[in-house]
Amino acid sequence: MTVPNDIEDALAAVVDGTYVVAMFHSSLDGRLWVQASRVEGEDLLLCEAVSDEFVGRHEQLAGGTLERLGELGWGESPADYTRWEAASTPDERTALADVLWRTLVEAFGQDPQSSPAVDLLDEG
Repeated sequence: MTVPNDIEDALAAVVDGTYVVAMFHSSLDGRLWVQASRVEGEDLLLCEAVSDEFVGRHEQLAGGTLERLGELGWGESPADYTRWEAASTPDERTALADVLWRTLVEAFGQDPQSSPAVDLLDEG
């Protein structure tokens, strides 16, 4: 599965300090997202995937989605799913971009032939 270049480029912009957060929304449903952010004092990026908390008041993620998030290495926290990842080298960013893309495609139904919407934020 080919990862869109804009994911890796956005991660590089977070690592180099241009932006604080890179958020990627599924083209299937913009409420489904993954993100990576710099946390002051940390060498790793905090990565988050949407949970039921953010999807909608009367909606929940499908059971298969939750299972797939766990299989992809996402740990459940009170508000969303998280993981800490190294991204200081090009190889680390490539590996992280792959995880984020696979999460969008395999857990959130992103069309692998289209790019996700990318938001780059100056603050978290």
